[in-house]
Amino acid sequence: MTLDEFCGFFKDKQAHYPESDSFVRDGYGQKAGGYIKTAKYREIKIDSESAEPNQKWHLLDSYYKRTDGHKAAKRCYSYLLCPELLLWIGESAGFDIKEVANEARQIIDNGEKWSRNKAGRKIREKITWDMLEKKITEQILI
Repeated sequence: MTLDEFCGFFKDKQAHYPESDSFVRDGYGQKAGGYIKTAKYREIKIDSESAEPNQKWHLLDSYYKRTDGHKAAKRCYSYLLCPELLLWIGESAGFDIKEVANEARQIIDNGEKWSRNKAGRKIREKITWDMLEKKITEQILI
């Protein structure tokens, strides 16, 4: 699956889902740099209470538009570390993310250096590329 195909799947998904938005509203979202820096530059609303900028924008505008769409989506997914983005991807694809979101919160609450990156890796351990690709493929074929 190419990144074009992967992101194409998410174009029709909602911008907000309950669990992934809750993660951001509860204070676990990114505070600076990365997609937040891009949003500031583009004068896009930044408000954790409303989970903005939303993760659909994060994936499709902040990330995808700056990436080669012909790359393997598996490789790109394996480099994603942002917990809220990974949770949105999982939830919008149809996974129940409540348990893994709580695990990510616990990792971040430990306060270790790079805890958000560790949380992202934990999410990818729980929602593997193979699981995600299967879920996407099943929905495309319906």
